[in-house]
Amino acid sequence: MMTKVVTQKVVLAILLLIVAVMFVIGFLRIGETPILTAESEDGQYTLVIEEARETEFPFGAATCRFVLKRGFRTVAQDVVQIHNDGKTLDESIFQIEWGTKDVSVTVNAEEEEKTIYKLAYDGSYP
Repeated sequence: MMTKVVTQKVVLAILLLIVAVMFVIGFLRIGETPILTAESEDGQYTLVIEEARETEFPFGAATCRFVLKRGFRTVAQDVVQIHNDGKTLDESIFQIEWGTKDVSVTVNAEEEEKTIYKLAYDGSYP
């Protein structure tokens, strides 16, 4: 009987450890800074733009991630390097246009030409 109680406590401790690890991994996104969140006109899609890491010292590129979601499901995402003279990214360099088949993100950073990235609503291209 004593062995059964000890086994149950060990199993419970392992389960609690697994839940704690999943919580840390799933909810804490260390190093990612949200920049902008936009919603489509019909409310079906959400575009999240975040800076994935700090800008490379001293004047390097910033890693930026575009995530297109429908509800809680990620439809498409793209990771790009943006050269903005070593400055942290803010919403002023992004312009978002919702189309019929995709969303366009125009980036107008200081050290690069205006660039357009597209994410399809069906996830067929990044």
